[in-house]
Amino acid sequence: MRLAEAEEKCKAVQRMVFEKVHPGKAVNSYEVEEEGRKVTRGDGATGICDVSYNSSMPNGFLDIWYPNEDHGAKRPTIVHFHGGGFLFGDKGLGDPLAVKSDSKKDMAGVLLGEGYNFVTANYAFAPEYRFPSQLVQVKEVFAFLKEHGAEYGLDMSRVIMAGGSAGAVLTQIYALAVADEEYAKEIGIVPAITPEELKCVVINEAALITEAIANSASKTCDNMICLIQNWLGTDDFLGSRQAGLVNVAAHIRGAYPPAFLIASNEEDFFEADAAAMDAALTRFGLPHEHYYRGIEVELLSHGFINQFETSACAKECLDKALAFMRRHVGVRE
Repeated sequence: MRLAEAEEKCKAVQRMVFEKVHPGKAVNSYEVEEEGRKVTRGDGATGICDVSYNSSMPNGFLDIWYPNEDHGAKRPTIVHFHGGGFLFGDKGLGDPLAVKSDSKKDMAGVLLGEGYNFVTANYAFAPEYRFPSQLVQVKEVFAFLKEHGAEYGLDMSRVIMAGGSAGAVLTQIYALAVADEEYAKEIGIVPAITPEELKCVVINEAALITEAIANSASKTCDNMICLIQNWLGTDDFLGSRQAGLVNVAAHIRGAYPPAFLIASNEEDFFEADAAAMDAALTRFGLPHEHYYRGIEVELLSHGFINQFETSACAKECLDKALAFMRRHVGVRE
């Protein structure tokens, strides 16, 4: 597929989603009426929302959530990036393409209940802003949080980076940039957090191996090709420099943060990526866990972990992810 064709298809879907989710709003035009507004959730968690992280690109705002009204307690910090195929999505609304929760309790509520502070950030969308633009914004998020951590009561010496779908892609790539200086140079990113500060990552369904996507038996593989090609910005989906750079598993050379890898089973390219990461991390003896259950156990759609109250596998996955985070950050053993 040529880039122009992928871009046209992605823009059509992008317009449709924005008309439905953000009626009257243009892509990459996120604005706020009140920066740093105070919000209280129904579960008692409190937030400072729509904080500018001083991005050089559009949509550069984040929300900071605390388990309660005490914003000075010493808690580890989760920094989360939403999904949406680099076309849409939101720090509060999440990924429109992912499976939604069947309960009133959302993932943010679960993590706040575990005793973490929780930061979630917006970023600019393709095709106007392509790879590595969003990774630059990830760096800007961490730079802002490091500079203003004391002001917002955030412990930035104990950080978990997490993301779903496109956010998982950003997490997977940025984590290697943090761990491997040479890889960081290759993608042109100087991370704003150190390996000592980044205690672990949760990679919730990344798909970055273009060959696995192109050879997929999934009926949605053409859609995934469009999304990734639109983000990478290349006619050569398989052989471009960009495609080679984002195949993180192929670049692991002995260093990577402790990683919890999640893959659904409805489309095979998510597990292809997670399995490659599992193999690379195992080869170098790096700490990680890989959660995957075959379709013979339960059909698991993209974003299945959100169904933790109705799906046995989703509950098992969430419990294992929370235990992994506790082990590496030291919360509530």
